[in-house]
Amino acid sequence: MAYTQIDLSSGSFVEPVYAELSGSLSNVYSELSFTTSGPKHTAKRLQVFASIIRAALSSTNNEVYWLRNKPKYDQQNYTVSYNCFRLVVNAMNEAGWITPRTDQRSKDGYAIRWVVSQELLLDRIDTDKLEFVDQSPPDKPPLQPSELVRVSHRTLQTYLTRKGYRLAPPALPPEELQALRDSIEQLNEMASQHTFDGLLRANGDPKPFRGFYRTFIHDLQGGGRLYGGCEQMKPEDRLKIRIDGEAVSEVDIVSCQPSILLGRSLKANLPFDTSPLARDFYSCVVEALDGQLTRDEVKLVVNKALGTANIPKHQWPNDLKEARQRLSESQQTTPKWSDISDVILKEMPFLKLLQPLSEDTFTLQHTEAAMLYDVMWGLYKHKGVAALPVHDSLVVPQSQVDVTKKALENSFWFKTGVVPMLRVTTS
Repeated sequence: MAYTQIDLSSGSFVEPVYAELSGSLSNVYSELSFTTSGPKHTAKRLQVFASIIRAALSSTNNEVYWLRNKPKYDQQNYTVSYNCFRLVVNAMNEAGWITPRTDQRSKDGYAIRWVVSQELLLDRIDTDKLEFVDQSPPDKPPLQPSELVRVSHRTLQTYLTRKGYRLAPPALPPEELQALRDSIEQLNEMASQHTFDGLLRANGDPKPFRGFYRTFIHDLQGGGRLYGGCEQMKPEDRLKIRIDGEAVSEVDIVSCQPSILLGRSLKANLPFDTSPLARDFYSCVVEALDGQLTRDEVKLVVNKALGTANIPKHQWPNDLKEARQRLSESQQTTPKWSDISDVILKEMPFLKLLQPLSEDTFTLQHTEAAMLYDVMWGLYKHKGVAALPVHDSLVVPQSQVDVTKKALENSFWFKTGVVPMLRVTTS
């Protein structure tokens, strides 16, 4: 089956914050089946149900979608839990009121489009009586100290546990946690002296800036990315932000985690007369394959390899079904995946350094996050420059692009021994 690329501008995004005031949805909702009940359960589930109906009614084709990535969902601090949201979706699906698009894959943490039935919307619900109200606080208070450092649970994939891998108990020294909180609190204090206009929630509604926080995975040595600004906004919307009233640019580290891994692979050869230069490794693979895969497809494979600490060498990855079908239709024979993986490893031999737990996307992300955090701290503290983080890039005022590039180059080189390749995007 061919899968379509999800266009995040289509369909209507479901944010589970709406209650329906007229009570017109209660009788319809009562037909859904749940294993548990009670006033609190019912109120939360009815809020999810109302939010889905509201989104469907605002969509031209009754299609809705939501955040399917639980960590991203939890970052929104909704009053309704992710599990509650999924329970309502499953109950509506069992009732035949909502069905998934089978020609799509989820993307960037967003679910595929689900179609709410016409019969439900037109025949079962009196839409003229509906009155929705947003139950979320319009302006949430600044983040509390307990929220500044968050440590998410990590679960090993089944195949790793079968191979005998085990996660060590998470070490969270209180003094290190407090030092991190103090540092982020100071960063937020500096950020509060600046203005950030144009920040949006995932559904496109305006949102205030509440401060930054860091999220680690399992312990303080995994992950550590900084959140709280514009990381969930669409790229084109990020470029509409105004920092201190000035238009912005996004300065991105190209092929960031592969470039970090390149630095790890060169440690034995230090010192260098000339520092090695990072490249756009994804595009290098595309060129070596004569365009058989797109850059996004190569990036998908490599990111999956970083996450599993293993690059598939023989069978086509399930994530590339669409690419395989495209190539099989345009060529007499489908290319062997072993030939493609050989090219990937030739262009990125450092991928062989990947090892479960000891060198994977979580350790690489920790280096990436520490580097970006240091750069942001330096920009705020020593240059008076406000910046918003987006994983491996920074959104800064256009007048501050040069100083930001220099800071990123120096910090990346200091932590990896490699000079990064940077890309600047401006609206």
